[in-house]
Amino acid sequence: MIRRNLYIVGKGKLVVLFLGCILFGISGRVAATLSYEQHILSVITDHYYLIYFMIPMYLFICFSVMEEDTEIVVMRYRSYFRYFLSKWVSVAALAVLFMGIQLLAILLSGIGLPLRNHWNLVGGATQTELFSILSGYFTYPTSCFIVTTLYMLLGLCISGMFCMWIAHFLPNSWTSKVIMAFYIVTAVSIKMPFLQALPITGFHHWIILHHNLTGEYRFLITAITTLSLVIVMLWTAKKYWHWQLSVPSRRRKGLTQYYCREVITKKNLLIMITVTSIITIWKYLQNPDILVADEWIVRLFAGHGTGMLNMLSFLEMLIINGLPICILAAFIERITSNQSIFVTIRLKTRVELLKGMIKTSLIFIVLYGLLFTLIPIILIIALNLRTTEHTIPLLLLCVGLKLLDIMTQFLLMTALYCFTKQITIGFLALVGLNLLCILPVGMSGYLPIGLSSMARIYLPQTQSGVSVVLAYGILMIASSTIFIWLRIRGHNKTFK
Repeated sequence: MIRRNLYIVGKGKLVVLFLGCILFGISGRVAATLSYEQHILSVITDHYYLIYFMIPMYLFICFSVMEEDTEIVVMRYRSYFRYFLSKWVSVAALAVLFMGIQLLAILLSGIGLPLRNHWNLVGGATQTELFSILSGYFTYPTSCFIVTTLYMLLGLCISGMFCMWIAHFLPNSWTSKVIMAFYIVTAVSIKMPFLQALPITGFHHWIILHHNLTGEYRFLITAITTLSLVIVMLWTAKKYWHWQLSVPSRRRKGLTQYYCREVITKKNLLIMITVTSIITIWKYLQNPDILVADEWIVRLFAGHGTGMLNMLSFLEMLIINGLPICILAAFIERITSNQSIFVTIRLKTRVELLKGMIKTSLIFIVLYGLLFTLIPIILIIALNLRTTEHTIPLLLLCVGLKLLDIMTQFLLMTALYCFTKQITIGFLALVGLNLLCILPVGMSGYLPIGLSSMARIYLPQTQSGVSVVLAYGILMIASSTIFIWLRIRGHNKTFK
């Protein structure tokens, strides 16, 4: 099995690993005044190299050998558990080879540097903060290098077992998605203090030793969660090896699924991704001196205030709020004006048509909110903005308020369409209602339309506006009221 895995992996991936590692090691010598021992320790502990190159490279190698053998091959091992352990040993052998190539490149990259096995650094070295932490646990850099290497090897073995376990108990189509999601949490965690504070364990905790030295209980949390996970993996592989999580088929039947294929198209997704990306980048270019992610998020969702008219801010708000509503408006007009009589006959009541339309629109709006969550996170990481423990909660709060605002406006547009049979009139009415923000604060401050604008929410920076709780309450009451009317009376006017 080891020989077969080596053949499957091939030489190409290992050569890429060696070249990438040695190039990174050599680049670490530029403008640095480290000794040989300090240099190799600096490379093996650099979390940017480890998280963004080494771990993805190892997962890529694991993916190539995750496919299980046929039942005839498994039967030769007399039990699936013996087969599972044998395959894990072969993956562990790959981890040893992987680690050996990496060590060879790191050791070669430091040739020519002076030998000084101590922690003293020349002032201004970028490794000062990390070495100050490691020196509290290890007497010499070489002992720290050895322990870090052994810990990394153990982490690679555990990561390989985890990938094997996921590949066995999940369908093939979900294996890569789950592992990539687990890796994404690892990749963004070094930029998100909120994630670092959570008692969760990722690939970086298994592989990078000093990531477990950041808190009083971090190493204990990693040890407990890892031991528990290993026990679960071995226990399920021995007792429940024949189980596999079933995933519903994508090709579901029903009106909602039919409508989803109508509105969630590649063209609409591309439009939303493009507009969302442009807006987020534009809001940063307006204030390129912002260093704190929280401030940039507030500016991104600032929208428009009350009691005045700022045309640029108003247009930005209309674009953000109006994009999904515009797409859904065309969708509603198409499905209601061209509704097949045979589809109507097949349904017991016309309310089922309304429910399918509302469910589809809600899914589409949530998808839009997901984009407005992921794209800002990507930009925060790319621009290296400073995050706090409030960054993720603030972003989710803003996105949630935005989704409620858009849903309220969509339901109102649908209600107006019930009376006028002209979707354009409903859309223009929303623009007019958004313009009511120019009224004095006392009159427009509590209007639900446009209430997701942070400029209308009470913040420590502004000291004015309605509270977040009140804003959520107003939007939930408004959307619920319109939905109840559509459910009781509106569907009779919508589908005639």
